[in-house]
Amino acid sequence: MAQSANDQPAATTKRSISDRLSHGGWYFAVTVYTGGIFAAVPFWHAARRLNRPAVTRLALVYTGLGVLLMVLMALTPPPTPDGTSGDSTIGTIGGMTVLAVVIVGCLQLRGLRREVYGQRVAASALAHPAVAQALAARQRRVEARELRASDPALARQLGIGRPDLRRDYDDGGLVDLNTAPASVVA
Repeated sequence: MAQSANDQPAATTKRSISDRLSHGGWYFAVTVYTGGIFAAVPFWHAARRLNRPAVTRLALVYTGLGVLLMVLMALTPPPTPDGTSGDSTIGTIGGMTVLAVVIVGCLQLRGLRREVYGQRVAASALAHPAVAQALAARQRRVEARELRASDPALARQLGIGRPDLRRDYDDGGLVDLNTAPASVVA
């Protein structure tokens, strides 16, 4: 079934820049636009929200890297009047460090941003009764599958996967393709 442009699901529509920034995109903006100097800020934010020692250690590492970048900037000699630098080694080390901090920091922030901001989105979605009901049914199906795998006799007795039988156990809408009649499967 084809969808028109107006019928696109909300997940595939383009979000505005301010919407992306408010959902954790600022993590990347701070890291990239400050050249890694303030890369520790999003890590401290995530450490405070997630309250995990590993994230706090990352925040401390990026704080140290930010200090190192500032020291390298201070040690880099100013350009000479002819436009060349007196010591290009320090400048090269600084430039490579900036590049490494930005790239590695953004890669590590991807997962942290999802954890920090994903929880907020999930909580707001759970406010809708239909979403909460669908998630509860999904959980019941998972539990029914586990029960079916661990104790098939009990699963048969409870009628798991057989909506055509009268039963008291709610399996979340699970259908056993091996034992259910064709009319139920269809």
